[in-house]
Amino acid sequence: MNLYNLKEASEKTGMSRASIYRFYERNTHLWHETKIKVKKRLIPESHLVLISKTNIYTKALQLEEQNGQLKRLVNLLSDPNTLQYRLYQMKWDYFGTVAFRADLNQKASFHQMHQAFDYITELYGPEIKLGLFFTVEPFVNRSGNHIHFLVRVGNGMFTKAVIEGLKVFFKKDRLDFKKYDKYKPGIYYASKHGLQGENWDIKGNDFEAV
Repeated sequence: MNLYNLKEASEKTGMSRASIYRFYERNTHLWHETKIKVKKRLIPESHLVLISKTNIYTKALQLEEQNGQLKRLVNLLSDPNTLQYRLYQMKWDYFGTVAFRADLNQKASFHQMHQAFDYITELYGPEIKLGLFFTVEPFVNRSGNHIHFLVRVGNGMFTKAVIEGLKVFFKKDRLDFKKYDKYKPGIYYASKHGLQGENWDIKGNDFEAV
């Protein structure tokens, strides 16, 4: 039986690593069929066709999930007094996810994002007008946490440099970026577990400018 690591499985199926993890969240019985070798998760070849983008069932699940997220986003935006509503009115450049290789607790994960913000600000200066919103979320299939975040670079000349800087800062972790699309449920997805306690923060954003 051929086994593939996450990168290889992503390339062969056309699915992102995050989508592959979501597939296993919905199919926990298949997760138990994966293997660990040299601290890397390996996926059986027989799973690839089930994960593949061309699989109708998988596409239907994705559409159903996206539709549900969009409905919940619309509900959030119906109340202008919510923080999510204010966040949605802001301009964002990228939606990202960082999955820490180490099993960091919530406090340590939270601190990592503050350090990343300070690192970029010190690297390029406050004149880049960096804005960051993030939430800490526990993994479903292992201990530790990952973070969903939105990033905005007020000085557009530095947008690409900031993204590259974040890649350097999180070089030991798994980092995914997508261009922010206000017509997709990025705000909902980043705040779906609620904005309470110490699992989230906003850095560098000016609400008065909204």
